[in-house]
Amino acid sequence: DGTKVVTKVQRPLIAEMMQRDFDLLKKLAPMVGGVASSEDGEDAMDLVTIVNEFEKVTKEELDFRIEAANTKFFKDVILAGGQVTCPSVIDELTTERIFTMTYVDGCSIAKKDKLIEQGIDPVQAGRDILESYLHQVFDVGIFHADPHQGNIMASNGKVEWIDFGMIGQITEADMNALQDLVIGLLTGDVEGMTNGVLAIGTSSAHTDRTKLREDLEYLSNKYMNVTSLNEIDFSAVLGEVCDLADKHHIVMPGRYTMLVRSFLTIEGVMEQLCPELNLFELISDKLMDRVKKSFSLEKEIMNLGK
Repeated sequence: DGTKVVTKVQRPLIAEMMQRDFDLLKKLAPMVGGVASSEDGEDAMDLVTIVNEFEKVTKEELDFRIEAANTKFFKDVILAGGQVTCPSVIDELTTERIFTMTYVDGCSIAKKDKLIEQGIDPVQAGRDILESYLHQVFDVGIFHADPHQGNIMASNGKVEWIDFGMIGQITEADMNALQDLVIGLLTGDVEGMTNGVLAIGTSSAHTDRTKLREDLEYLSNKYMNVTSLNEIDFSAVLGEVCDLADKHHIVMPGRYTMLVRSFLTIEGVMEQLCPELNLFELISDKLMDRVKKSFSLEKEIMNLGK
């Protein structure tokens, strides 16, 4: 009917070649896994689990019907009514190995001069992108896991997400734990931060809560000394939390490390597009709103009574 489309076609035999690679890796992983151990004798990493997880994610990326379903869900549910949109899926021209969607005739948001030519204000575009992203993470729990500059386009005065091949998911419990972590950092509530880290990760017999709390108190004091939220690099904070978890034998789930990478990526995008916007400040505002919405006086009185 004259609609401009873009078609993604999977190269022949790629799925079969990758499956052979995974079959080999799964035979090798048990032999190598026992070698990669830490000083205290615990396995530093479970290679079998890593290979299995990698295989699962790769198989999902090789089935374009999953990416098509992700795109439709984002278009119809997550992005509906927002300032940022995404392409529409052409169902009748989409299969496991062919994916067809409406063509975004524009440029990457990395090209600020092109954005301005389209009448797009880079600062407002950055704010819209961040609000869309934080809505995905903290309101829905399903987020674009690869939000680099090439996956955020400007077209006809609008900003659009593209490429939903890699999607992250976090649970309501994860959101609450992140909320405890960030608000604990802002308010100096080290106990809340400790609870947040332990709720996100899985502790072991070697985990000492008291020592973890001491390290988080040091982290909190470091950030309490800043004079402005603009001085706080959110992805650096999450990275330090990951390092502390590792130090205290707490295994962070794959969904959390995917979220950290995603935050790191979008923070880099914002630094190029509109460095005056601060991700940590927007996250803090978002989480404070979330706390207000979920606050129940009756529940708090019951908790205090207990």
